[in-house]
Amino acid sequence: MAASASYTTYIQQLLRDMGYRHVPRSEPDARFWDPYHDWMVNTLGPTLTYDSKQLAKLEVHAGGIMDFAYPFMDPSLKLIYVKLTAMVIVIDGAMDDEELCAQIAMFTGRFYRGEPQPNGLLALFQQSCLEVSDMFGDGTILRNMGVLPWINFLDASLMEKEILRDLIKGPREASHVDASGLKFPHYLRSKSGIGEAYAAAILKANPEQNIPLLKFCRAIPDMRFYIDVMNDVLSFHKEELEGETYNLIHLHTRSLSATGARGTGTDGAWTVLDTFKLLCDELRDAAEGCERKMQGEGVTDLDDGDVELAMQWRGFRDGYVSWHLDCSRYKLEAVRMMVHGL
Repeated sequence: MAASASYTTYIQQLLRDMGYRHVPRSEPDARFWDPYHDWMVNTLGPTLTYDSKQLAKLEVHAGGIMDFAYPFMDPSLKLIYVKLTAMVIVIDGAMDDEELCAQIAMFTGRFYRGEPQPNGLLALFQQSCLEVSDMFGDGTILRNMGVLPWINFLDASLMEKEILRDLIKGPREASHVDASGLKFPHYLRSKSGIGEAYAAAILKANPEQNIPLLKFCRAIPDMRFYIDVMNDVLSFHKEELEGETYNLIHLHTRSLSATGARGTGTDGAWTVLDTFKLLCDELRDAAEGCERKMQGEGVTDLDDGDVELAMQWRGFRDGYVSWHLDCSRYKLEAVRMMVHGL
């Protein structure tokens, strides 16, 4: 990729600006990994067509997110979230399965009516959504933040499939990514990214933790943006190598270009690299804004519990990046070497 060095430079600058600190891979916690492995092999595995090597790879990939990004979370709560994380990875890679898609299209209706899901994978997905609901106890707002994004992910996956099918029909530019659809790329990403659910989990490290939501609710939009878009930025190199162009960065580039935005390309054209830099700048601002709000900006009655929440955010902020850099899936070895020499 000709411009890969430029992408690398912007990632380095972003991590430097936000004060990123490398989080090393932790020692496996048997309280989390043992029941997770058992569920993966004996519960999820039978619903899939994965061989043992594919299943082991999925287990490590999904489990790594929880290990790196949630260092303060109780193992029982990690287990709830890792199940849904693993199933999201499976579903995201199986959207060519028309039978599964037909079942996904019926999922929400069945879920709200309290009906069982005929598909084994989706039955487990529904069960895990209910476990997330129980995890947040009486916290109605956080419960909805924790549950609804997983369901929205299913709907967004179907939406992306239909849009891609429409694009294949002809060479015309799709209206959802022209100048009048400037906000659509971020809208679609907010539906598919599950950022709000992962943000809710940052605030709930153990079953007894009291969450003073009114103190810190202003940080949640920044958290959600950080979670969704950091993944896009750190996935971009891999997706460029794979030739993928239906992602936030490419869609946002097309929308901004259609507005006549001036960029660094030939004759001032707006380029993918311009969008990449723009998103890195916005990520920096989101991280800084979240840091201020979690440290009590505008709050006069901070206590020890509030300090714990700030530490949970910082643990996630750095651990989430470290997981991406550590994971071979994202092909970021060069960035990892430049950032912390590992």
